[in-house]
Amino acid sequence: MSASNLLLAILCASVFVGCGVAVAIALWRRFFAHWTGADAVLVCALIWICWALLLGQLLGAVGLLRRGALLVSALITAAI
Repeated sequence: MSASNLLLAILCASVFVGCGVAVAIALWRRFFAHWTGADAVLVCALIWICWALLLGQLLGAVGLLRRGALLVSALITAAI
């Protein structure tokens, strides 16, 4: 793997993780705002895992499980 491919992969992964955290925090604030501490962290982590799995499953079902499609779908869901 070349250095440019590695940097692109790191950039895409950081954007994907950042979007997932944004989605998790938004859903936590909307539905679980009264939870604090470890419970809140657990809720955010579970929402992020479910979100990442859902995106992967949906894109894989239609044959679009590629780096670019995953990045675009992550940005779209974070913007919504």
